[in-house]
Amino acid sequence: MRKILLIEDDLILVQMYEIKFRHAGFEVETAFDGAAGLEKMRNYKPDLVLLDIVMPKLNGKVFFEKVRVDQELQQIPVAILTNIDNPADRIEFLKKGAVDYFIKSELTPAQVVERVRDLLEIRK
Repeated sequence: MRKILLIEDDLILVQMYEIKFRHAGFEVETAFDGAAGLEKMRNYKPDLVLLDIVMPKLNGKVFFEKVRVDQELQQIPVAILTNIDNPADRIEFLKKGAVDYFIKSELTPAQVVERVRDLLEIRK
């Protein structure tokens, strides 16, 4: 079973995505801020991380920078899942190694699940 770590501070969205991913056969772990997300990423060793940008304690940009320089974590793919529809942010994250950049308002949860499934298939 493929493992997803969802780092998102909106409880309703966390519950919605967690249900969708579980129904699609994924194992899901969640964190509500970037600091907790780093800890869970180390312990859980997910196949992919879905990362929000605007979060308390440690925002997505700082989290992503920490992951990219960490020998233990840098090989785990990170996809951005955000409401920020900013081309400069998209380009910045993708250039620095994000595997995708999802804008929440443009995709249904089912579409996000399908895109994540495709990303993991490509990485096999």
